[in-house]
Amino acid sequence: MNLGELLTTTKYACYFDHGWFVLSPAEELPDYKLLSKDFIESHIVFLTNSKLISLNQKEYEIKNNFIIYNGLQVEILEMNGNYIIDQPIMELQIENNELQLNEIEEDVEKLLADCHLLLSRLNEQLVAQTIQEYRISWDQLYLMIEEFVLENIYEIVYFKVCFVNKQKDYLMMDILQNCQDAHFELSVYADLNKAADELKKIEGMRAPMDKINCILRMMNILNETCFDPKTLKPSVISGDDLLPMIIICIIRSNVLNLESNLDYIKRFSFEKEIDQGQIGYSLSTFEAALGYIEANSESLQLSSKLQMEFLEMLIDGSVDKVAMYIEKMENKNRILCCDSDGNNALAVACEVGVPTLVEFFATNYKSLLYCRNYLGQTPLHIVANTSNLECLEILLRQEIPHTRDKKGHLPVETAIVNSCIPTATMLFQYGAHFSGKFPLLHLISTVESLQFLLEKGFPVNNTSNGKTPLSFYCEKGMKELAIKLLESKSINLEIRDYRLKSFLHYCDDQPDILEFFFTNYQPEDYQGIINSKDMLLNTPLHYAASVGNLRVVQLLLKYRANPKIVNAKHVAPDQTTVSEEVRDCISDAALFFHPTANEIQFTISNFRIYEGELYMDLKSAMKSDPNDITTVSRTLQDFAFLHSQLLIEYPEACLPEFREFTANSKWNVEAGHKSKGPHVLEIISTRLGIFLEYLLGHPKFATHELLLEFLHVSEIERDMVLARIHSKVEYLEDTIRNSQPTVIENINQIQKKWNEISKKLEKLQVQERHCGAYFTKMRHAQKGNIC
Repeated sequence: MNLGELLTTTKYACYFDHGWFVLSPAEELPDYKLLSKDFIESHIVFLTNSKLISLNQKEYEIKNNFIIYNGLQVEILEMNGNYIIDQPIMELQIENNELQLNEIEEDVEKLLADCHLLLSRLNEQLVAQTIQEYRISWDQLYLMIEEFVLENIYEIVYFKVCFVNKQKDYLMMDILQNCQDAHFELSVYADLNKAADELKKIEGMRAPMDKINCILRMMNILNETCFDPKTLKPSVISGDDLLPMIIICIIRSNVLNLESNLDYIKRFSFEKEIDQGQIGYSLSTFEAALGYIEANSESLQLSSKLQMEFLEMLIDGSVDKVAMYIEKMENKNRILCCDSDGNNALAVACEVGVPTLVEFFATNYKSLLYCRNYLGQTPLHIVANTSNLECLEILLRQEIPHTRDKKGHLPVETAIVNSCIPTATMLFQYGAHFSGKFPLLHLISTVESLQFLLEKGFPVNNTSNGKTPLSFYCEKGMKELAIKLLESKSINLEIRDYRLKSFLHYCDDQPDILEFFFTNYQPEDYQGIINSKDMLLNTPLHYAASVGNLRVVQLLLKYRANPKIVNAKHVAPDQTTVSEEVRDCISDAALFFHPTANEIQFTISNFRIYEGELYMDLKSAMKSDPNDITTVSRTLQDFAFLHSQLLIEYPEACLPEFREFTANSKWNVEAGHKSKGPHVLEIISTRLGIFLEYLLGHPKFATHELLLEFLHVSEIERDMVLARIHSKVEYLEDTIRNSQPTVIENINQIQKKWNEISKKLEKLQVQERHCGAYFTKMRHAQKGNIC
């Protein structure tokens, strides 16, 4: 009997849904409930009129809304037209799944053992070399293997773990959902929201160690951010303080399948000893927190309910109701912490903005004025985040001190950062101030806040992480703030950050800021930074070219940025970009930047290797017509051809040599090397530049037709050039024969004279070597005396 026949011949179908076996008439079984045959054979049973047909060899009987199994009578509950079998039958299936999960655990352990066996069969020297290359230990390698295996089988394994722990997960999720506002009294505070956010990531992790690391990072955050709420000084967290904090983090994170995650970690962590050391302590503490939540779920849910009622009453804003509620409150400490941020009742009233409530708490519960939340903020900080001047004035009349929060912010600084300028103005009227040491300018985001600080004389050149406010605004693209700061004309443009970058380096993608700067400042203001170099010798033009912003590149070049400067890797600005427009713009500008005395100016750029040949762009233009720029593509062999043909025509000429580039193919290879390439290309470019510069400055070669063709014609017709040179040489030979005598007179005397000159030169060479040796000895003697 196949699956289709079963569905048509049986009266009821029993399927698994949300942890329950559900009975439904077979003909009414929805399509989305039809599962695979394999799944049905292992998990699903079918019912006839009076007898349960079980594919797993177990006998059931249905009678008068009861299922009889081994003499155990189980009631069938009706719900939404379906019948739900109660708990005992479901437990049978869970036990079966638990056995399967144990088998999976054993199989995974065997799989890891096989992986380790395969690793041991590899070349030990090769494995050791790989470990050394990636700077990892053998333990880390085994852990990486475990992570790789478990990440690839995660869906299979984790699904089964969740299936087994489904009841526990549902119970825990229900508890967490109903105790989100539970009240806890803490003696020390920490950034609980940040820690809870870290714990939320556990469900997205796949390897057990990654899930463990989420728990470890959560606890590290609690330890690192722990502070005494009275003094704001860092505090050492104790076990008594840690447990309630972890409980709060678990509740706030509201993570799905926490029980399954914990079971998954315990079952499938093979390489790490998770019951020892920091991991063991963290997991046991985390498990204790889960146990506390489960054991005290009723009291936590009641506390959450009462706290939510009180919070809703505060939001409602009725002073009479709040006063009556507090009178009846058994635990008056609940007014000290009312919401998830640890704000007390007064702080919540300030946040909601109800002046009558603020007046009530500030007058009757003065201690609340000084209480801090989990971020170290007082109610004055909370109201500074708003523009409710009425609530602010009520607090200021209490003459409370203006203290800093955990981040070091005064209330007035909090108001400025949040652009509450009227609030900041009132705080100043009541004696608020700022020292100028805190980098407020780096925290603001509006022009109004910047204008307020400038009017109050706040220092504009204070740095944060080495960056001035102007550099910070340019880096973050805060155009309006950067322009407003430049308008003040009170900034020091010469200040560099830790990497020696000026603010122009951060304008690589900010043309509007640059345009305003160059338009409103004089050349003497920026000539010291237009070509400034950072630690890697990159100029602002390097950064703009690498980003590919043509408008920024054009502005920098217009105001005399040097396109020929190379960085520490011997890379010019035009070599850092992938944009053809930007590259052309920079190389065009390089033609007439510090021009030579020659009429024709040229640049060599855009080196590239194609089919084993090194290509480059040769740009040229005349001083008399700088807009008529010609670009041709040339290779090293083209330069060698030009060199050889000129020597054929003028053999007496002393042309600059570069034969090593063309005689040895290693230059092409090294030019394409990632690290050596830029330096090699700079050498080639320099030597070829010297060669062309010599030709263009020579009285004969500067107007030679072959050189002009080399600069302007896209493809050189070599056959035509060879024929032309051959014709010229023949003509010169005929001219020499006709103009010179066929007999040389007094040849013996001339030969004798040249022999005498040769002997004198040899004597001079010997004397030169003696002088060199003498000076070398003198230099060594002087060094010896100094030592």
